[in-house]
Amino acid sequence: MKAMLWVFILVLGAAGVAPAVTVSEFNLANSVSGWGNFAPITQGNNANVTDATLFWNNNQVNMGPTRGDGTNISPYVTWSSAQTVGTVRVWAEDFRGYFRQWLYHQLKVDTLVGPASGAGTEANWVTRYTSATGLNTGFVDCALGGDFVTYGVRVQAFKTTNDINVGDIAIFTSLKSGTTLTDARARPTSIATSGDWFSDQQRRSWLATNGAWHDGGWLSQPPVTNAGTNITLTLNYTAATNIGGFSVYWWAQPTYSSVPTNWELWADTGSGLAQLGTFSRSTAANGQMRLNYNYTFDQLLAGVTQLELRVREDQVVSTLGINMVEFEAFNSILVPEPASTLLLVVGGTALMLARRRRRG
Repeated sequence: MKAMLWVFILVLGAAGVAPAVTVSEFNLANSVSGWGNFAPITQGNNANVTDATLFWNNNQVNMGPTRGDGTNISPYVTWSSAQTVGTVRVWAEDFRGYFRQWLYHQLKVDTLVGPASGAGTEANWVTRYTSATGLNTGFVDCALGGDFVTYGVRVQAFKTTNDINVGDIAIFTSLKSGTTLTDARARPTSIATSGDWFSDQQRRSWLATNGAWHDGGWLSQPPVTNAGTNITLTLNYTAATNIGGFSVYWWAQPTYSSVPTNWELWADTGSGLAQLGTFSRSTAANGQMRLNYNYTFDQLLAGVTQLELRVREDQVVSTLGINMVEFEAFNSILVPEPASTLLLVVGGTALMLARRRRRG
């Protein structure tokens, strides 16, 4: 069973006409029911690997499992029902107050054979992905090489010196492109914003699309100085591009930024910007506010020349901006299409078409 949260079906946008697109959130880590670790931890909590945040601002409440006295750590997650897993993203935690992140030497991803009750037994895990050594990075995007029906996923992380952490894990079914989310990125030709808080290069808009994750991203003007009524980050495409999904990663930084209550996605496919939907922040299983959200469309949105993330000023604190660590658009449908009913507008006539489930 694929764990998905259905959001809406859209027919018409406010400013332009958008194709009917069903949007679903597709990170399987949001629905895990169990956590554990094969290594002892000295800080953090195993359940925090699925809290969809890699920032903890010197507050260990949402810190992922950390081992200060060893060079390896092996957190795992389990589900109560089997999931189809094909690609995994892994982040090391980020000490914002210390300007520091853990850097991996090597990473492995395993899937569980048998029910979740067997997750504590080493023999029940099979390695599906092994990276090269010498990674020297705190973010790894892993394609497992196929679809695996499983009740659990384990990450084995390694360093060459003591002190290691896994901050966050995102888990997905195999992409239709057959690779990773990073490979499926639709990189923009240019970027525009409603206004940057800083005029230097430290928090500019391009940092929200560069894939670095730990550099702080884009910091907007706060509502009190923002021009207009919306805060926007717009991806421009000189050549019309097909878009199959997107992801956003927020960061709340004291005295500078807060996470909006709601945000909107707008797209221009030739008739002007049209709204694709409104999305809301939510909490993880550990009660912490989620910062990472991943969405897939049920069909490609063809001919996109602009993709705009829009936040109304009344959705944020008036004296704080929004901090967008990453805003990714993807050029393929990201997961096999689930059963759904689509409302398509053809020449002004609404037609109901039933779609059948594709099994991956």
